[in-house]
Amino acid sequence: MKKIIIFSILLILLSISGIVNRDLWNPHEFRVAEIIREISVNKDYVIPHLNNRPFIEKPPLYYISAYILSLLFNDKDGKSYRLASALWALGILFLIFKIGLIFGVDEAIISTSILATSLGFVQGSHFILVDIALLFFITLSFYGVVKYLKEEKGIYIFTLGLAGAFLTKGFLGWGIIVSALLPFIIITKRWKFIKKFIHPLNILLLFGLVSIWLIPLSLRENRRYFYKWLIYENLGRFLGSKTHHYHHTHGIFYYFYMVPLIFLPWTPLLPFIKKIKKMENKEIINFLWCWAIGGFILLSIATTKRDIYAYPLLPPFSLLLGISLNEYKLKINIKRWIRYSFQLFPLLFFIIATVLLFLKKNTIGNIEILIILGIIFTILGFILSKKIDKFPSFPYQLIILLIFLWIEILTILVPAINPYKSYKDGINKIADFVPPNEKLIAFHPSETLRGAYPFYMGDFLKEVRTISDLKKMLKSNKIKYILVEKRYSKHILPLKLKKITQIKIGTKRRLFIFEKE
Repeated sequence: MKKIIIFSILLILLSISGIVNRDLWNPHEFRVAEIIREISVNKDYVIPHLNNRPFIEKPPLYYISAYILSLLFNDKDGKSYRLASALWALGILFLIFKIGLIFGVDEAIISTSILATSLGFVQGSHFILVDIALLFFITLSFYGVVKYLKEEKGIYIFTLGLAGAFLTKGFLGWGIIVSALLPFIIITKRWKFIKKFIHPLNILLLFGLVSIWLIPLSLRENRRYFYKWLIYENLGRFLGSKTHHYHHTHGIFYYFYMVPLIFLPWTPLLPFIKKIKKMENKEIINFLWCWAIGGFILLSIATTKRDIYAYPLLPPFSLLLGISLNEYKLKINIKRWIRYSFQLFPLLFFIIATVLLFLKKNTIGNIEILIILGIIFTILGFILSKKIDKFPSFPYQLIILLIFLWIEILTILVPAINPYKSYKDGINKIADFVPPNEKLIAFHPSETLRGAYPFYMGDFLKEVRTISDLKKMLKSNKIKYILVEKRYSKHILPLKLKKITQIKIGTKRRLFIFEKE
């Protein structure tokens, strides 16, 4: 019990570390954060909006969960949004721990810690991402399946997870669940599970839950939004559409290198996954393999591919590896290397962070606090290195080291590189070149810009999509300033506008502001 409490505290600390000490970074965060913010503006809980326009890509469950947290904390600048991801992540870890307990306490702790310290899971739990909520509901469904295999109970838990996955990402949320469960039922001939699932009360529960969103959606705009969501955002994204362009298209082998990448630093230990000796749980092990392999195949044949789509593959591999490592009872002596790591890495991160902080003023300030944290972590690292002999054997030593390093990275190194990743200063500079009484319009803005501008400026960005429409607006003298991202700037060169500035946002993106002469 003491071991469970200690690791619970460590994983909670890891989950909440660094969730409020930086600005928004990547395109996912800008888009999702602005959608959440706009709920407070338009009070529309059915149709998500981005830059004051309907954005029917996903159902609103995640957005609403983050919005509720912002109300609880009276948060008006979005800092509590990442707390939603952290809480969904903690829910996932709890479910993985419950599944691991079937094999034993050590297996549960090791499997949960492997998942919590994997690169993809740390990313998902510390970014404002819808996919971390989807992973919770997929895991909840599969926890219901495991409970059914063990006790022939859990069908309602499975259904709750199924409904939640739908309300998070629509029919696409069911893909991984079906791709794992269907092959497992066929192989093991567990037809009784299907009979229990199609029981009228269970089906009524499922449709009752998904109808909470589907019915209000279908009543809006003569079902126009409903059909757009169903055809374009669900069928189109999986099968690929000839009439619409989808980003993030990759070859069929994309996940062969992406899954090992997001499972780091545990990927080198994957060969240690072996045939589990505990035959009484053989059926659950087979189900975990169906979860991993079935999901992998489905993702590989899907047209649209992204690293975050592979998050649902991390739990089964974490469980299989955690159970295997404990069964091996590996007598690997890495105390010396872990001792050196506790001493070296904190000092290294402290030096890097200090140099970066003094090279450029940090956008969120508190340089002194970060330096003090660096000193604390360095001292703590030296203390832990001396106490390593009192730690449990491998892999607990490695897990503790990884938790320590991740917390340090999230609290010291991440704020130090925030000025280079943040869009905040760049977006705010726009106001320096556009007088407040003048109208600014954006030509063909990306979803990133449509999220970042209103989130930081507190005002919606006026958009125009075609050159012909832009010409009309210029002739009518309705606008004077045009905001264009670098990749679209060449399209407006024939208009002979005057470029007044170039603004850097993030590490790669550039914005141009043109003025009508």
